[in-house]
Amino acid sequence: MPPLIRAPRASLFLLYWYFMECFLSLMAWWWFYNRERALLGDALVSWHLVCNIIGAILYVFAGSVLMFWPYRYYHQMLASSRRNRIMAGVYTIFFSRDLPCWMMEFWVLWKYGWINILQGISVLVTTFSFSFGLVMCWLIYTWKLAKYLEQHFGSSQINAVMRAAGPGGPVGTMEQAPKGVLTRYNP
Repeated sequence: MPPLIRAPRASLFLLYWYFMECFLSLMAWWWFYNRERALLGDALVSWHLVCNIIGAILYVFAGSVLMFWPYRYYHQMLASSRRNRIMAGVYTIFFSRDLPCWMMEFWVLWKYGWINILQGISVLVTTFSFSFGLVMCWLIYTWKLAKYLEQHFGSSQINAVMRAAGPGGPVGTMEQAPKGVLTRYNP
């Protein structure tokens, strides 16, 4: 018998989490950043709004679609396709919203401290999302780089050279090697 209570899939959790983050950040702008223009300056407040709007638009039209797709078509998609689409959604939101907004909110926190409860909640939620997105983007980068390095410089590339060289491999005497090809026996 399946369990009665089941944790939601990661894609559904992320879909709701990023919606809540965008909403809280816009509310923090409305009730905190916009009212503290004299303290924070017009440029920071305006850029915070711009980053929130760009992040919300990309969330609605790209990130949420990429995260809902594996949830909706769970059984029709391969596990790698589901994973890649969720990662693409997180990647999109991280670079469009989390990274710039976290930098601005952390700077305000560092320079002026806790001023408003909504600012504190927004900083905590944005910090959690920034940390999660940073780890995910780092994992994506290392995974893709490791795949590239393995394909071009790893044992699979060496095996392809060995198979192409024929029996005995590419190693031989100087007389057997074509001109200009280095072998293990080069003086």
